Amino acid sequence: MEAERERLARVLAQLPQGVVLSDERGLVLLYNPKARALLGEGLGVGKSLFGLLDRSLLLHAQSLPQAAFLVQGPKGPLRLKARALEEGFLLLLEEALPEGPSRERLHRLKDKAAGVRALVEVLERETTGEAKRLLQVAREALDEIQGLLQDLAPSPHEEVLAQDLLRLLAGRLEARLALTPGWTLDPEAEGLLVQADTFALAEGLAKTLEGTEEVFLRGGAEGEGLFRLTVLLPREAPRPHPLLAEAAEATGSLWREGSRLVLLLPARKAPPEAFKETPAPRALVYDLTLLQVPAGLEDVTLDQLLYTAFDLETTGLDPEQDAVVALAGVHVLGRRVLRQEVFEALVNPGRPISPAATAVHGLTAEMLRDKPPLEAVLPAFRAFVQDTVLVAHNGAFDLAFLRRAGLDQPPLLDTLLLAQLLFPDLKDYRLEALAHRFGVPATGRHTALGDALMTAEVFVRMQPLLFERGLKRLWDVVEACRRLPLARLRY
Repeated sequence: MEAERERLARVLAQLPQGVVLSDERGLVLLYNPKARALLGEGLGVGKSLFGLLDRSLLLHAQSLPQAAFLVQGPKGPLRLKARALEEGFLLLLEEALPEGPSRERLHRLKDKAAGVRALVEVLERETTGEAKRLLQVAREALDEIQGLLQDLAPSPHEEVLAQDLLRLLAGRLEARLALTPGWTLDPEAEGLLVQADTFALAEGLAKTLEGTEEVFLRGGAEGEGLFRLTVLLPREAPRPHPLLAEAAEATGSLWREGSRLVLLLPARKAPPEAFKETPAPRALVYDLTLLQVPAGLEDVTLDQLLYTAFDLETTGLDPEQDAVVALAGVHVLGRRVLRQEVFEALVNPGRPISPAATAVHGLTAEMLRDKPPLEAVLPAFRAFVQDTVLVAHNGAFDLAFLRRAGLDQPPLLDTLLLAQLLFPDLKDYRLEALAHRFGVPATGRHTALGDALMTAEVFVRMQPLLFERGLKRLWDVVEACRRLPLARLRY
């Protein structure tokens, strides 16, 4: 099994697209490096995708697995495809290319081709004999060039089969408005590929029809290259919501006819392969324990939670006067330290560093001169720790600095308190002493990342001992720590 996982990891690492596998609640089960590069520090095993990408769009995209959707990610616009699996869904992500020079050159080429075609048509009217035959060859070549340019031009919206569009819209109205819309598709419209922003269309239609108790959808072909969608209502049609109007008018048109809303959208006859049925894919999940995590946090045992073990280095010991100079964290999933999921940043404190502090962590003002301030680093760290339980050693000290910067995310498990809980007669509760007791190498001591990793390794070794004492759930441990004398320590 481990060899299979390693093989899968190597394959995923080489893919040019970002790949994310999630359970049905949006919790990440696995991802590749490209996905982390596209989604940033907020992506992590056991964390929710819904904090990074729009939940409604992710659910919508699963109903159209062949379509690519433009979505705003944490680090910029992305193109996204989603496929529903047996116990979750799979995402494919790519960076959305902006309207850059390549797009501009494509438009210029199309303009030039149109200009040459106009010239050929003029010359054809005034030319005879062999020259006219050559112009006919030129016209055929231009037809081919313009066809190729049209193929290269990216479509602004996805294409969806007409029957799938009606089914999707009816499903969205049923989910959002608690009604069961009827729908029908005229035979001549079967097999049409309709071009539309399906997410905006579905959301806009649901917003437009809020309060409606009955609705019927009808689809049909309208002349050459158009799909007519008629929304039939029992009373006067409401004014379209701006989202619906924008979605319809981006590619077509929209108007009201008494108790009807009518939309005309561009469409084309689908090629034969669009109708091929493909078998449902099998899920990639085999024994990932996240699939069994209970929904209520109070019922979750320690070995089922996602944590962030973190540490700070500072200019001194006073949270009111001193500042952060380094910040680091590592994710811990149950009893496993995820060393590939780390956060590390040096920070310009904007104030002098005491010689005593430099003697501990080795950082000087000169070394941090070009580093970002804490307020620039904090958003990425906030994304990294989101949806996790914090773990720190002497966490009251670290949390005092973070609270002053505006980050306060209880609960926090403190390995200092856990050590007092487990070993009440211990004389030395320092992190390096606990590391030595548990056989954890004391590497990188007094660097933020080194101490965060050491804290994480100590914490996972504490968990079995807590279980032996009957402290299995998060809130059991929090309540037991709250009664300790050290828990009253404040900075």
